[in-house]
Amino acid sequence: MVYLAPGSGLPRRSRRITEASHWVSLCVRGEGTRGRVPNPNDFDQMTLKWMVRLAGGIIIWSAPGMQRRAELAALVSGSSNRRALTIETTPEVAPQWRAFAEQWKRPGVVTSELGPLADNVGA
Repeated sequence: MVYLAPGSGLPRRSRRITEASHWVSLCVRGEGTRGRVPNPNDFDQMTLKWMVRLAGGIIIWSAPGMQRRAELAALVSGSSNRRALTIETTPEVAPQWRAFAEQWKRPGVVTSELGPLADNVGA
């Protein structure tokens, strides 16, 4: 499991070790704390783009608390290439994350959204 939070990114060596793994779960911690929700610009851009490009499936999870957790688990376990990227965020910032993912993901990678404002799993 590789977590990314706002601030500095992963060193090159850590990225190469992750790339060599046959199965890895990637997670962007974008749900925020203390009233501020981070957007893609708050993260190390090189590492964030690398995570999106590496992903075999991208899930933007903006459901409050643990809602839709079972659907998230099913998407992560079924992701092609065994490299699922989960972006934890809020409904207000989810569109920014979707735009970022769509811009940087590899062709053919599916982006799904799980949240109160988006029910388009597998869109």
